[in-house]
Amino acid sequence: MKCDIKMKILVDTNILISAILFPGSKPSKALLKVSEEHEMVLCEQNLTEFREVVKCKVMPPYRPGLTY
Repeated sequence: MKCDIKMKILVDTNILISAILFPGSKPSKALLKVSEEHEMVLCEQNLTEFREVVKCKVMPPYRPGLTY
C-alpha cells in the first residue's frame, strides 16, 4: 500500500551499510521501500561515518604485491 504523503527519512549508517553488504536483507528491503515511496535523506555526518566504516572495516588495507 503506497502512501500519498512523502516523508523525508534520515537513513541510519548501519542500515545503509547492511543494505549494501547484504542485498535482499531486511535493511536492504527497508531502504528500497524508503527510496521508492519517500525521500531518502543522508547528512554529512552519516556520509562521513559511512566512509570511515567502509575504509576501516569493509575494505582490506592496501598491501603492495598482495593479490586479492
